[in-house]
Amino acid sequence: MAGRSAAGKDELDPIDFMIMARLQEDGRCSNASISRAVGVSQSTVKKRIDRLVKLGIMRVLAVVDPIASGHGQHMMVGINVKPGTATAVGDALAAMPEVAFVAYLVGRYDVWTEVFAPDTDSLLAFLTERVSSLGDILKIETFSVLRNRKVDYYNWSLPLDGQL
Repeated sequence: MAGRSAAGKDELDPIDFMIMARLQEDGRCSNASISRAVGVSQSTVKKRIDRLVKLGIMRVLAVVDPIASGHGQHMMVGINVKPGTATAVGDALAAMPEVAFVAYLVGRYDVWTEVFAPDTDSLLAFLTERVSSLGDILKIETFSVLRNRKVDYYNWSLPLDGQL
């Protein structure tokens, strides 16, 4: 869902929102269960899900907790880059397996990224060998996350009426 925009929202109707809400409650629920809850046929549910996935509006996937799965070194990284290079640097970072999040910012940093690694040696290699070799980087500032109080990216609930 990288690079997504609000395009496609106008194509959504209340049935789409109900299907997405049901999948947010239980991503493994069957089309039959969704069809009963929403009041449409199973084939309609399947077509709607396929369309929502194709449009990039949603994905159905397993969410792995990086800390619980052995990638307990969590770091935020603010990066300043040469003018005009933010997207190239962001694309390179997004291709790195330890990078979970990349955003382009206005303000103190040009690029912000979130990184998970199994240990501090891996973080050191990430910063000194991989990120530093990208060129176009003027400054890197790191923030070690000691403990997360809330990580809720995938538990955000979609309003049933589609309004925020």
